[in-house]
Amino acid sequence: MKHVKMIYRGKADRFDKVLSQVTGLRPDEIELLVAMGGAYLGKYRCKDPAHIVHSGREVSAWYQLPLTMEPVPFLKEWVVADADGLLIAAKPSGIPTQGRRDADYMAFYELLKQNLSGYIGLHHRLDQDTSGLMLFTRDRALNAGVAALFRDRKVHKAYLALAYGSRAGSDEEVVDAPIGAERTAGGTRYAVMSSGKKAVTRIKRIYSHDHLHLVEAQPLTGRTHQIRVHLAHLGLPLLGDRFYNGPAHDRFYLHCYRLQWPEGKLLPAGDRRLGVPRETWFNGLPTELQAAYDEWWRQTCSS
Repeated sequence: MKHVKMIYRGKADRFDKVLSQVTGLRPDEIELLVAMGGAYLGKYRCKDPAHIVHSGREVSAWYQLPLTMEPVPFLKEWVVADADGLLIAAKPSGIPTQGRRDADYMAFYELLKQNLSGYIGLHHRLDQDTSGLMLFTRDRALNAGVAALFRDRKVHKAYLALAYGSRAGSDEEVVDAPIGAERTAGGTRYAVMSSGKKAVTRIKRIYSHDHLHLVEAQPLTGRTHQIRVHLAHLGLPLLGDRFYNGPAHDRFYLHCYRLQWPEGKLLPAGDRRLGVPRETWFNGLPTELQAAYDEWWRQTCSS
């Protein structure tokens, strides 16, 4: 990825014109760069090619050639609830919560802002291949209250996962194992290590079929990749999670099916549940897994 920047010195001019000086790209490439979200004015992305840039401003860009942009369609069913100053949305697997340095047009948060009118505030994230419920604010007056709930671990999250392994252990256990970061050739990876930060996850095995396990996981702390790391630590990595030694598959299977929070400052209490995306979760997998999931959902979540 290429990164270029300069302090603009010259007469006030359009952002796209200044970008051409910084990057040397063609006008059509500049248009695409701006639309993708890889162009910055100071610390912030700028998507207005006609914005006037004055002398002394820093202009920068992140990009990879050839520039390509594949728009992501917005689906109305992503909006689970939009009321009382809160937005509950269902993030699909395969879409990042936020963009990269060179592009944000395909990010879930950006897609929500582009397609829903009014303010949307971001308070937490899901990994790109994780699906499920996310909580956003629609009223700035609620930001402090929602931020406090997340900070104080009062937003309770529950996930469903498909794990793989032969480990024979308890059907229900609490994993209390510190997690820290380590540098690898493939990037930053997280692992259980004595020097890591406290990490606690409640694990419950719902159903097993050979080496496949349908698991409920409740993170009681908020470490990066916590569920993925703790399941791998147990010898039960997510199906498809190659980064943590899971068996090869087209994706990994992790879904935030429940968000629950108490009443807070200007904030009503909430409890939302969302089933897994059945058309992608169980395709090609044993039918017994889907039947076990259906029965568990009926008994646990249908009331």
